[in-house]
Amino acid sequence: MKKQIVIFMLLAAVIIIFQGCAYMQAPVSYRTIDAGRQGIPTNGSYSQADYIQWEQQQLALQKLRESPAQIGSATNEVNSLGYLGIVKNFSRYQTYNFIIAGPETVSLLLSPGQQKEYSLIPGKYTCTVFHDNYSIGRPWIFHVTTQKHYFMDRWVYWYVVMQE
Repeated sequence: MKKQIVIFMLLAAVIIIFQGCAYMQAPVSYRTIDAGRQGIPTNGSYSQADYIQWEQQQLALQKLRESPAQIGSATNEVNSLGYLGIVKNFSRYQTYNFIIAGPETVSLLLSPGQQKEYSLIPGKYTCTVFHDNYSIGRPWIFHVTTQKHYFMDRWVYWYVVMQE
């Protein structure tokens, strides 16, 4: 029995040495951002995570260029760059402040029953709801992707709600 265990251990070691281990393989990397966009691994210095982060930054910069800050005036326009979503306050009595943080950050103060539409660039976001400067519940995480959701008789890419 002892001899069989030793043989098994030797065979396992030989297989791992010649085949390689998944933990020992290097992640896919790209030489340029364009190679990452095309999905052509070239063992360069950019990883797929670098490429995704670069894309998010480019979308955020483009969105910032297309909607400059307007000081002294308020607008209700929805910026069309990004994926459209809805923030809804289902409360009948309370006003809540929704703070959505991720690749871009937005704060929306909604009266009872009010809803707002907003476009976010793709990425991972955290939403925290405040009432009288106190956080209500735990922050929750959501992702803005190309997946659509049917919410309030509309197709949107993301939504956040607060119920009493």
